[in-house]
Amino acid sequence: MRSFSLYLIVFFVVNSCIIKRGKWDQGKCRPKKEHFKIKKEPFQPTDKINFGKIYMGVNTPFGIAFYPDGRMLWINYIWDGQKFDHSYLKYQNWNNCQNIGYWRYYKNEIEIEFFLCKNSGSYYREKGMIENDKIIFKQKKWGPVNGSYYSETIFEEGDIDFDYTF
Repeated sequence: MRSFSLYLIVFFVVNSCIIKRGKWDQGKCRPKKEHFKIKKEPFQPTDKINFGKIYMGVNTPFGIAFYPDGRMLWINYIWDGQKFDHSYLKYQNWNNCQNIGYWRYYKNEIEIEFFLCKNSGSYYREKGMIENDKIIFKQKKWGPVNGSYYSETIFEEGDIDFDYTF
C-alpha cells in the first residue's frame, strides 16, 4: 500500500511539473494537441452577441472577443499592473492573441472553453447567461467559513471595436 501511494505521488508530480500540454510561441499560448471538447458540440449562431466589440471584465482583468463561427479570444488586458491601451486590444485576433477558445450558444446560455498555459496547460470551461450587453458566469465555490457559495464573473460589452473578419 505504501509503494502504491508513493507511485501515485510521483505520477502526479511528473504529470503536473514535467508533462506540458501547452506551448508558448511568439507570445501566444497554444495547446500542443488541440482537445477542445466544445468544438464537437453543435454550433448555433446567435444575434445576442455583438461580434464587433470586446466584452471587458467588470470584476476580472480579462476580456472576451467572439467570432461568429464559434471561435473566441480570451484576452488578458492587464500586464504588470498596467492596463493595455485601446490600440493593443483593438488589434487582437485569432493569429496573435495570447489565449484562444470556442463558444457555443444554447437558448439564452453561453458556454465557453479556452486554453491557458498555466498549470502546464489546462482547458477551462464556463457556463453563463447573456443579459442585454452583459455576460455573467456563475461558479459554485466552497469556503471553510461560509461553506458553499456562488461567485459571479461579469463581462460587459466595451467600447473597443474588434475586427472579427480575421
